[in-house]
Amino acid sequence: MVWYRSDKKKTTDDLLQLSIGWMKKHKCFQENTVINGGLTWKRSSELFYSKVVGSAAYTSNFIGKERCITLNYVFRKQENIKVNISIVCSFPYFGGKRYWFLCPQCGRKVAFLYAEKYFLCRCCQNLCYKAQQMGYMGRMFEQSNKYQDRVLENGQKKRWIHRTTFEKYLDKSEEYEMRGLVSMCKDFRKLL
Repeated sequence: MVWYRSDKKKTTDDLLQLSIGWMKKHKCFQENTVINGGLTWKRSSELFYSKVVGSAAYTSNFIGKERCITLNYVFRKQENIKVNISIVCSFPYFGGKRYWFLCPQCGRKVAFLYAEKYFLCRCCQNLCYKAQQMGYMGRMFEQSNKYQDRVLENGQKKRWIHRTTFEKYLDKSEEYEMRGLVSMCKDFRKLL
């Protein structure tokens, strides 16, 4: 059981997410090229069913000093929206190149943009993370589930997991679950 605050704000999980990592993984950032493609966002509502909740066409333009992505999408089946999102590079001390979106509203360098109607950064959308909405007990049970999901599939050990790793993750899961149960007992004592 996960308890949330009653005065909760929208979280980053509630909106569509555009990731610089996804764009780089799918080779959208190649110098002196223009790349066209499509994006699709899905949400799983049932065990094996996922529903398409959004889609967009993109054009990645990396010719000359102009570095941007143009997104074309339809908002609520009524309004066609075309938005240009600038991309900048930074050069870490350890070498390589790191790409960032520039938020179209505030100009911050960010790795993720979120869309309600327009793609903006987390601050401009006034979003928080899911863990910020949860209490201590909820976070502990969430951590426990996360460790179990890494090593269990349908209640059985995943084939490719080494035995010592499996035991270590299950111990961690039990530890977080115990912390959550202790917190729950403390909460119930306060009610009595």
